[in-house]
Amino acid sequence: MVGQLDTHATSRGRRSLLGSEDGELAFRIHAPDHEQTTVTVRSPKCSIGSHESCTLRLRAADLRPVHCWVMRGANGAWVRRWSQQTLLNDQGFEASPLRIGDRLKFGSIELELINIRPAPPAPASHESSTEPNKAPAVEASGALNESADDSIETSDAAEPSATEEPTRSLANRLNELESLLDDYAGQREREAEQQRAVQDELRRLRAVVADRERQLGDARRLASQYELELQSAHEHWLAERAALERQIDELRERIERLAEPNAENTTDEDSTDGDSATARAAIALATESASESAAEDATVDVEINAELRAEHERTTARLAELQQQLDQREREHAEQAARLTEQRDELLSRVDELQSSLDHIQPAHDAAL
Repeated sequence: MVGQLDTHATSRGRRSLLGSEDGELAFRIHAPDHEQTTVTVRSPKCSIGSHESCTLRLRAADLRPVHCWVMRGANGAWVRRWSQQTLLNDQGFEASPLRIGDRLKFGSIELELINIRPAPPAPASHESSTEPNKAPAVEASGALNESADDSIETSDAAEPSATEEPTRSLANRLNELESLLDDYAGQREREAEQQRAVQDELRRLRAVVADRERQLGDARRLASQYELELQSAHEHWLAERAALERQIDELRERIERLAEPNAENTTDEDSTDGDSATARAAIALATESASESAAEDATVDVEINAELRAEHERTTARLAELQQQLDQREREHAEQAARLTEQRDELLSRVDELQSSLDHIQPAHDAAL
């Protein structure tokens, strides 16, 4: 940022190799958030930069110690670049003539050349040695008051030729140091960016590890739940099967008990029929009451046999029904057991996958730490 403008100009009786110090260059200074300032340079040589030895000193965070040299003579003005961060009309250059309207750019500051007044031809040597030079090296207009811009300082640039080469070496060294500082700052920024990337990767790995551990815990809990359900279903099926088998055994015993009287009654009927025939043949003249009593006994036997047969049939049918239920329950249990076993196996496989993924991620997580 450009602050205030301050001028420091002195008058020295010197003559430039490019001509006399009469004449001038006028620059309009453009800087962000500041009013335009006009600077007039009457010195035939003008160094521009942020170093205190520069003729036109500019103060801003993005400036180099020496950006360029501007030289003016009878044939016009030239500029030579001393820093790669110096642009002429937004283009790089090494040396170039200056024309009105050209713009020199140094970081956020731009100098626009608005006037060139070339120096007249140099007078004779005896005249130049006796005539004093009354013109200041640099003048500033447009902001020469207490609130003027102090980030721009000027001084006379007519340096003795004996000091020009040391000044140039110093400028080169300063520019090299500035470049090294920029490189170091860039390296620090890259290292900070790498550190931020490592921290981001560490956070991502931690989130992945936490998610895998959560999924692994959920899968293990589900596998245990299915294992308990499978065990409970098996125990329930065993209880139902035992109950059905007990009912079947009871029905079979009942059928056997029903079958025994029926067989005895059948034998009695056969023997009774034979005895009755013999008795009827022997005692044809039995009394009427005895005949009626025998007929009633035969009717009762027939009714008892019919009831036993019906009960036997009902019991047999119930036995078949219970057997079908038992078979159906066994099929359902087998299907449920197969389904639960498949779900359990899938969950166990998922547990193995999650554990393998966790084992793979853990070394990277530990390395990031």
